[in-house]
Amino acid sequence: MNQVEEASAVLAEVDKRGLQTDTLLQAHYWIAFLRNDEKEMERLVQQSSDLPGAQAILLSEQSNTAAYHGHFEKAREFSRAAENLMERDANKELAASYLVQAALRESEVGEFARAQQYISRAQKLSHGQDVATLTAVALVQIGSVNQAEALCHELDKQWPEGTIVQKYWLPAIRAEIDLRQARPSKAIDDLGVATPLDFANPGSTAVPTLYPAYVRAQAYLAMGNDPRAATEFRKLTDRPGLVLNYPLGALAHLGLARAYRSTGDLQNSRQAYLDFLSLWKDADPDIPILKEAKVEYAKLQ
Repeated sequence: MNQVEEASAVLAEVDKRGLQTDTLLQAHYWIAFLRNDEKEMERLVQQSSDLPGAQAILLSEQSNTAAYHGHFEKAREFSRAAENLMERDANKELAASYLVQAALRESEVGEFARAQQYISRAQKLSHGQDVATLTAVALVQIGSVNQAEALCHELDKQWPEGTIVQKYWLPAIRAEIDLRQARPSKAIDDLGVATPLDFANPGSTAVPTLYPAYVRAQAYLAMGNDPRAATEFRKLTDRPGLVLNYPLGALAHLGLARAYRSTGDLQNSRQAYLDFLSLWKDADPDIPILKEAKVEYAKLQ
């Protein structure tokens, strides 16, 4: 609901009562992120080492925040640290989850070789539902469609009544496959069942990803239906309190810029490009999607 001050007041009351848990510390972190308070985020990560179970969670949050701003080298370091903590504690499922979330971040920005490395490591640790779903999305993006389809078959078979699997992730994965195979209208059809769950938390990540909306936006963009694409991208850009530090929140600004450009709305397109490039103002310079964005923006000048 983007009611940051109200959320902060609730957390202040929690602190007065001396209540401390890993998820409460995570909520504090999200407030700090929304306020762009880097020092507070770093302080909370340091504080997390004193609270059982919290350190890996906060390191994972820092990895998302780093990626949100295009700092992928830092994101990799934080992910590695979170994974190592979970492996040390013999929590292979969570360690694999952190790895595959890193894989998905890498695949979204065009770092396909790195994504494959993360996937390979994750699959050695776990084949659970969360790991399988995110792995399938990343596999499509790096071009391993047959492997993704095999995972979809397994997910469908193992969780035939699972709402999040059947009405969120499988439609999103199948739509990604459709896009890969130049069938954007079919992607839109596949995502129809996911529309009521666009703003749901799928459980595979700490925050709502809005993946169905993001993929639907890309499908509309591929179809040339740019106004509808912009509407879908704005589901992410207009809801910072929902998307929080999930990297798609930043990438949606780039998608919005592309949608506006295609409609001929160059003023709004320039602004959306600037919004993205501002978020990534000191990003790692060699990220493929950043190079593309800079070339596209330069052509508008």
